[in-house]
Amino acid sequence: MTLLLLKLTLSPLFICGVTLAARRWGMGIGGWLASMPVNGGPILLFFALEQGEAFAAEAAAFTLVSIMGVAAFSLVYAWMARRFHWGWCLAWAWTAFFGSMYLLRAWHLLLLPMLSSAVGSLLVARFLLPALRRDHDHPAATRWDLPLRLLTAVALVLALTYLADMLGPRWSGLLTAFPIASTVVAGFAHARQGGDAVIVFYRGMLAGMPGFCLFCTVLATTLVPMGTFVAFLLALIAQLSAHAFGLLLTRRNRSN
Repeated sequence: MTLLLLKLTLSPLFICGVTLAARRWGMGIGGWLASMPVNGGPILLFFALEQGEAFAAEAAAFTLVSIMGVAAFSLVYAWMARRFHWGWCLAWAWTAFFGSMYLLRAWHLLLLPMLSSAVGSLLVARFLLPALRRDHDHPAATRWDLPLRLLTAVALVLALTYLADMLGPRWSGLLTAFPIASTVVAGFAHARQGGDAVIVFYRGMLAGMPGFCLFCTVLATTLVPMGTFVAFLLALIAQLSAHAFGLLLTRRNRSN
């Protein structure tokens, strides 16, 4: 019962925070915050609590592979966003994600090469994003906008954790980084603000996701020897440190 309550509350709270931040500070900041372990972190925590720490550690390692699928998802959605309805964009972006996972399902390298490949795919995807043509609009949100986002997030998390429980650590890890936050936030932003808002969102998200790669790497190496609490604490510290370093570099580049 406790785990079900966590599944019903953790991800919606994160989605709510990302949505409100995007409204207050723009889609770029929203994307940056979405690169935090918004859904992947809770899902890996549920794996550790329900399936054991060894299962969660192996799933965390394969989550690095699924991040390459997130890069493909983001790139496909961003390039389609200006020309097609958000529903078609999501359909093709999901196809890119699951197609990547099918092709990479048997891929098993050492942890550091997997980390390098995941980070490299994010950097390449961000470099290949389409250029912005204009400033996007910020229409007022409707009453049902935020509640519908939260309900969508809950449905996706419940579906993925239910399916992952039957698939084992490899496919569980491959599905952990399924782009729940970007599906919800970018999909709604696309419907209300247009394609440029999506591009700004993915620029921020892809720039911040190397920190999530580090989060998964720390979990993969520390869960079994150190336990769930210490491993997740160290992983969060690593993630936040990476984000702080990235923000520092961004500010320095802007000041030069």
